[in-house]
Amino acid sequence: MHAMTMTGLHAPLEWTHRCDPTPRRDQVRVKVSACGLCRTDLHVVDSELPDPVVSIVPGHEIVGRANEALDDSPHIRPTDLGGQLMTTSHTTLHTVDGALRLVDGFAADERAGIVAVFGRLDTRLQSFTHGTVELLLTVKDRDAPGQRMTLEARIAGVESVIATSERSDIGSALRQVRDEVVRQITDAKDRTEARNNRHLRVSGTEKHAGDE
Repeated sequence: MHAMTMTGLHAPLEWTHRCDPTPRRDQVRVKVSACGLCRTDLHVVDSELPDPVVSIVPGHEIVGRANEALDDSPHIRPTDLGGQLMTTSHTTLHTVDGALRLVDGFAADERAGIVAVFGRLDTRLQSFTHGTVELLLTVKDRDAPGQRMTLEARIAGVESVIATSERSDIGSALRQVRDEVVRQITDAKDRTEARNNRHLRVSGTEKHAGDE
C-alpha cells in the first residue's frame, strides 16, 4: 500500500510504499477511500508532543471498505467484507482518545499530548466492548513536593485498575502510570482467559462423561 509517512521530526510527510497489513483475529483490513487529520495528528506532525516517534502514518479518521479478515474470526461474517466503514476518534470509547477524562490538575490543552503518550494503551483497550472503558487521570499537588499522579481504568467486567506515580517530572510520571496500567490490564485479561479456558475444559469433560 501507499501512505503519507512521517519519516523525521520537523520534516514534510513523504509518499511511501508500505507492506499491506495482515489482520489479526477478530479484525478486518480496510481499504481507505478518504482520510482526515485531527488536531492530535497535527501536533504529531509538528513534533509538539512528548516522546516523538517517526515512521508513522498520521490520520485515524477514515472512510473505507473492509476487504480482508481471518477465516476464524468469530464476530466477522463473510458478508461484512466490502461494507463501508467510517471511524472517528470522537465516537470510539475503547481508545484512549475516547475514554480519557482529565479529572484534576491538567489543563484542557494538555489533553492531546497526554493521549499521544498513552497511545500504547489503545491495543489493550480495543478488545473491550464499545462504551465500557473509562480512564480517569488526576495529579495532586502538581509541581510541589509530594506531587502524586493517579490513572484509574474502569472497565466493565474487570476489577478497577489503578496506577500511581510520585515522580516530579510530569512526562515521566505519565509514562510510569501508563506502563503500570498496561501491565495490570494484561494480567487481568490473562487471568480471565485462563478461567474461561478452565471452564471450557471442565464443560467438555462433563459432556463426554454424560455421553458415556
